[in-house]
Amino acid sequence: MAEPGGIQVSKSKKNKTKYKYQEVGGCDPATGRIQELKEYTAHELPSRAKWIVRVREGMVLVPNHRNSIASGRAPVLITEEHDGIVITSRFIPLFCKVPSNYVYHILNLEIVKGKLLTTVTGSSSTERGEARLNGKNIKYKAFQML
Repeated sequence: MAEPGGIQVSKSKKNKTKYKYQEVGGCDPATGRIQELKEYTAHELPSRAKWIVRVREGMVLVPNHRNSIASGRAPVLITEEHDGIVITSRFIPLFCKVPSNYVYHILNLEIVKGKLLTTVTGSSSTERGEARLNGKNIKYKAFQML
């Protein structure tokens, strides 16, 4: 239904492109709706962002940090209005092979959030990386995703 995706952005000083940058705290925790974006040139993007990915309309962002998952933070659906933003490494961007609203609602189910939480054990700074997510299945009755 979905697979990790996105376009890697270079943080090189030669890259003078300005990007709208999305952090986890800039989204409503209950709905995932984007509320705040910050603008940076590529080389000014925060150092806490280990990898920077540009996302497109129709993608779904999954919070990957244990605290975000444990608090029940909703996934983020990228709309036309936010096409082309760059995101923090605290999200895993998913390219949807089925309607993105469907993927968003499945990922927002408590049983799915619970399953994601079981994959991030250990310290509070543990995160679910894209490499660990790639190829994993989350089963909910007849649904198989990711």
